[in-house]
Amino acid sequence: MVPLQVPTWPWYYVAIYFFFGGIAAGAYLLAAMTLVFGTPERDRPLMRWATYLSAILVLICPVLLILDLGQGLRFWRMLTQFKLLSPVSLGSWALLIFGFFTVLSSLIFLAEDGNWKIGASFLKRLPHGLLMRIGAFFGIFVAGYTGVLLSSTVIPFWYNNQLLGLTFLVSGLSTALAAVTLLLMWRGYHHVADSHNFHGLELILLGFEVLLIVWMVFQDGGSILLTGQFIFTFVVAVAVLGVLMPMIILLMYRERAMPSGMLALTSLLILIGGFFLRYSVLEAGKASVGGEHALLWLRMLFG
Repeated sequence: MVPLQVPTWPWYYVAIYFFFGGIAAGAYLLAAMTLVFGTPERDRPLMRWATYLSAILVLICPVLLILDLGQGLRFWRMLTQFKLLSPVSLGSWALLIFGFFTVLSSLIFLAEDGNWKIGASFLKRLPHGLLMRIGAFFGIFVAGYTGVLLSSTVIPFWYNNQLLGLTFLVSGLSTALAAVTLLLMWRGYHHVADSHNFHGLELILLGFEVLLIVWMVFQDGGSILLTGQFIFTFVVAVAVLGVLMPMIILLMYRERAMPSGMLALTSLLILIGGFFLRYSVLEAGKASVGGEHALLWLRMLFG
């Protein structure tokens, strides 16, 4: 019998790809929701910087996939075919189309601000609101499809967690809100970042995360998240630091302005929790069947 050949590749590339993809999709969704429910002039800094962040991160995602696969041609090969029933094919095309809308929206904002000259008059005439609504649809897909992708495998931990898509979607929105908050603070828009609307939305998202995390633990095989290395990566980094502590801080400042340092700390904790959520899910899949089989499954999915 020929021995099983297990590819050696940095596991963290996939975790970072999932993390960045979630933030990119969540940030664009946040910009689109602000366009629909907010005040365009007042909330323009939020829409603009959330869109810029989304475009930058979505452009990094293919790089991470290429680094993971080891051969750039493997990634582009996935774009040469379209399979309606394949999560990989749908996800690859959704990422490509979503990337187009994020870059286009960024160029429109740059043109409107006078920071982009090539085709500026054409860009300004485009129906930006309609484009953002269409792009948001693909953003929802991108935010959750990685979880659906894992759930479609036969790896026990992933297969038993059929709400992974929803979990990644909610986490993507939560981490995007945190990332945009830090970006707005850096650009001098603290009054926007400290909005109580932000606090309320973040609390709702974190509340959903609590329910989804509890559901994940109580699924068949979910108890692995309470053992070994997961005591740190899941219980401490995700549940305590990434969810419970931010919720407590946000509740403390529910009716008053939050100091800049505390706001930045809260956002940073949420980002840490969002990354380790994806890392823990990936590692739990490895541990549930043995690292070799999970690695091969992921390589099959992405290659």
